[in-house]
Amino acid sequence: MRDALIARGLTPQPILDLSRPLDLGNGKMADVEFRVTTLKPNSIPGSDVFYCQHITPDLVWRPEWQAHTNGCIGMTRLSINVNDPKAASELYLRAMDVVKLENTEANTCIIHLSNFEITLVHKTDKPL
Repeated sequence: MRDALIARGLTPQPILDLSRPLDLGNGKMADVEFRVTTLKPNSIPGSDVFYCQHITPDLVWRPEWQAHTNGCIGMTRLSINVNDPKAASELYLRAMDVVKLENTEANTCIIHLSNFEITLVHKTDKPL
């Protein structure tokens, strides 16, 4: 993971191998394991990027823990105000290893992921 980020011209922090005990709720405990890294602070405009590799995803991504009383099941898009959407989009594309970008206006770039999109827009006084 870290080598791939460096190859894309990014500056990841050292990878941390972490674990913690997890109460499974049935009287049993298990250790969840994961590896994490972040990019150097302030390297991506409008965002701090965090990478997490779940070593034991079956212990964390459990259907009984994914139901919410508010009915939310996921997000489909995110809008971020940045000073220079085009320059920021180049960094986001490298950070996520994607190339699908749409320039909709002079001050807006949309990054398309498989089930999500990120809109980078120049700061304005009007709401998004």
